[in-house]
Amino acid sequence: SYLLSTEHFFDLTGSVTFITVSILAFFMNDSKNLRQLIVLILIVIWALRLGSFLFFRIRKAGEDSRFTTIKKDLLVFFLTWNLQGLWVLFTLFGALTILTSNNNNNFGILDIIGVLIWVIGFLIEVVSDRQKSEFKSNESNAGKFIQSGLWKYSRHPNYFGEILIWTGIAIIGISIYSGFGWL
Repeated sequence: SYLLSTEHFFDLTGSVTFITVSILAFFMNDSKNLRQLIVLILIVIWALRLGSFLFFRIRKAGEDSRFTTIKKDLLVFFLTWNLQGLWVLFTLFGALTILTSNNNNNFGILDIIGVLIWVIGFLIEVVSDRQKSEFKSNESNAGKFIQSGLWKYSRHPNYFGEILIWTGIAIIGISIYSGFGWL
């Protein structure tokens, strides 16, 4: 990316990292269960959707203005990519605790609640991303901030959806957390 002076692969790489790390954690654990499989599937669905959405958005836009100065300085660009790695690790920590657990508690009500919260968060994220894309595609909205649809209720409903997604996954793991897993 630095040699090509492009940020086009940044978000896509983040999504692929989420998928890769989750799949590795799942398959490295000898005691697989339904909870772990569901968490893996939820992460893969989310990462494929968000990664492809962001990749095609940047391809259409041509550039991401946040990277204008960053991509010119190798050290800053490298630091940005490493911060993305920390984002993946910290965000995925709860899921990794689930995916690597040897605890085979039955899939219960907390797991179902977690999945439902994940679904609600996913739908909010998808709908808000679509609403903003449609808003921005209308040239009469240039320079304006969307204030319709879900955006009428929140400045960043897509981030709210994201928070619900990872809260749902954290709730799925409540019945198996112990020790440092509670972090």
